[in-house]
Amino acid sequence: MSNRVAEVVTFLRHFNIKDVSVRVRYVEKEVRAYRPDELKTLFAAATPEEWLLFQFYLCTGCREQEVANAHWNEVDYVDRLFRVTAKPNWRPKDLEEREIPVPDYLLAALKEKTTQGDLIFPTADGKRDGHMLRKIWRGGPGWWVSSNYTNSARPTQRFSTGPGLTPEPFKNGLGILHWKPRWHI
Repeated sequence: MSNRVAEVVTFLRHFNIKDVSVRVRYVEKEVRAYRPDELKTLFAAATPEEWLLFQFYLCTGCREQEVANAHWNEVDYVDRLFRVTAKPNWRPKDLEEREIPVPDYLLAALKEKTTQGDLIFPTADGKRDGHMLRKIWRGGPGWWVSSNYTNSARPTQRFSTGPGLTPEPFKNGLGILHWKPRWHI
């Protein structure tokens, strides 16, 4: 937000409107990583497709849109890397293309996955899924069941009630389990 305000201030100053000074102050929310017991509960309730999706988030630390736009040609099985790269209809945050190491067990699970098209995690009709974390919101074990999102194909009754968690660690890449085999769930 402060970048946008700075752009407007610069624009106004360019046109000799000098009395512009805006400071945006906010308290940044601290997000904690998941505990092992929370992850075990999440993975126990997940379908195989969700297990792979959640593992991908946790092992790479990617943002939601990076995962939604992940293509098979960005997975390097030889060097054990995932590359976040810009595409014609999407670009990474801050235009930051990068390489992320991927653990062997996740690469093995990705090799077994079959999808039509270029996307690793497409929707049922093969398109980009812009709301992947809603699967967590509706499906976590007693957590995150959003009142405005329901899916009759996968009822929430199969999940037990438990402590309230948020999907923030997935959104912020803080749920990362990167290269910690003792956390493999």
